[in-house]
Amino acid sequence: MHGLRWHCQSLLVRQLRSPALIRGRRENCCRAPACALDSGSELGATSTGMVHVGGKLLLQSFLDSPSRRLTLSLQLVSATVAGDGRGVLGEEAVLGAAISGAETELDVTLAWDDALGVPGAVVVKNHSDFPVYLKLLSTAAGVHFTCNGWVYPVGKHSHRLFFTNDAYVKEQTPSALLKYREDELAALRGEAGRAFADDEEQPFQEWDRVYDYALYNDLGNPDLRKDLARPVLGGSQEYPYPRRTKTGRRPSRADRKGPIEDRTDGFG
Repeated sequence: MHGLRWHCQSLLVRQLRSPALIRGRRENCCRAPACALDSGSELGATSTGMVHVGGKLLLQSFLDSPSRRLTLSLQLVSATVAGDGRGVLGEEAVLGAAISGAETELDVTLAWDDALGVPGAVVVKNHSDFPVYLKLLSTAAGVHFTCNGWVYPVGKHSHRLFFTNDAYVKEQTPSALLKYREDELAALRGEAGRAFADDEEQPFQEWDRVYDYALYNDLGNPDLRKDLARPVLGGSQEYPYPRRTKTGRRPSRADRKGPIEDRTDGFG
């Protein structure tokens, strides 16, 4: 099988001052391969099975210091070849460069064995000490990633997974991507790494990317005084609504249904 040479049209990354400003916008979750790869001559076929993915990385940051070191790693995920129930990962490519507050364009190259079939996702890890906003990865081979999501340092969040652009229903999900999709949905629901969905012993943080909803069960503070207890709004016949974003705050000692009043985590 002949290899293909892809040329990435653009890979855009933006680092903004406050990730919380766009936290309310639901990020990319479940995507599918846009098309099969074409081995046309304009893509530059080689005699080996390894594909060299060349591209551009565009960064816009608002750093306080004149220059800081950015280090990202990227791995493509196969949508057609699975190992242990998951799409096989391509070779990890590490990109390192000094960036400033100005917009910066960097070259990036990924290695991909065409025996792994069609890429369906990309794993991005941020080894820097500041978050970056990844916008778009587009290739001339017709495989596109509209990311529009934050990539936090690995010390806060291990990695981000972005799927290709074409949405699909669960029944049509390639088996190689099914577990990746389930993991992503669990993360958005606040269930990843927790014993059960309502485990609120540890508050969620911005980098947890939780978009699940919960009841208004933090309107009072019965741990301070009993007369400060308030009813839970939402989920009952009397108060079916409203809902708020799930916070993961720990429950109060007086009433397990009502978390302690603590608004320092940015959820409001």
